[in-house]
Amino acid sequence: MGESKIYKSDIYIDKRGYPRFRDNNKLVHRVVMEKIIGRPLREDERVHHIDGDKMNFRRRNLQLVSKKDHFKIHVVDKQIKDKKVSFWQSLNKFLDKL
Repeated sequence: MGESKIYKSDIYIDKRGYPRFRDNNKLVHRVVMEKIIGRPLREDERVHHIDGDKMNFRRRNLQLVSKKDHFKIHVVDKQIKDKKVSFWQSLNKFLDKL
């Protein structure tokens, strides 16, 4: 149908490294998720880049999560990255909460 093409000149990278549309300042990954789910995102919803690549907008890389769960994801990622906990420790903590 009347899909419009997006050009590199339509987008800029903000100071946090996220691509945004120049005309409305919206985050690209949020607009992509809205297209995927067919509705606007709620204020409490976040779009998580599964692989951590802010430029990867493929459907399989974007996950719709609550604000609370998104925070948890990044806390665990940081702990693993900083080697404060191992992957297995964080997995077991997560499984214990189920």
